Amino acid sequence: MPLRAVDIMRLEKFKRDLESLRLRFPIAELAERMKANKGNISAYLNGKKPVSEKFLQRFYDEFSLMLPGGGQELSPEFNGVKEGGIFYETNAGLLLEINQLREETTLQLRKIEMCLREFQLAIDTMNAVIQVTVNQMEANSQLAGKGKATTAIKKKVIKRKGRPAK
Repeated sequence: MPLRAVDIMRLEKFKRDLESLRLRFPIAELAERMKANKGNISAYLNGKKPVSEKFLQRFYDEFSLMLPGGGQELSPEFNGVKEGGIFYETNAGLLLEINQLREETTLQLRKIEMCLREFQLAIDTMNAVIQVTVNQMEANSQLAGKGKATTAIKKKVIKRKGRPAK
């Protein structure tokens, strides 16, 4: 079930406030301090579940002194305009669209990161092949200084063609 605009706005405010706390393990710390279920907190943060009034009240009661501006919670009224009013009707679709675009952008970024990892792996492989080739060339040039490079190369070529080496 998609989140309503009011839920999205509350979720975004809650996430910003939570982020401003700079907790090392936010889900675990919230669960411990608020005596809340880790699974529910995770579901709230991932937008899988609407943030409940009770949870928000407990969050802001517990952390308001640590939040900028005292963590004033977003009321269900948007500057005096209730859900179903002009603000909601005009902007609810936009808020939902923004949320969907954010999710799509996150997915695209993950795909780009995966491609970059694959490119880096290919570059590392190419660098290894180049290094082996350079080492072989150096070894051959050292043999050439002793007059043995030509013979060594001929033996390798003959061996690769399937003829017995002399």
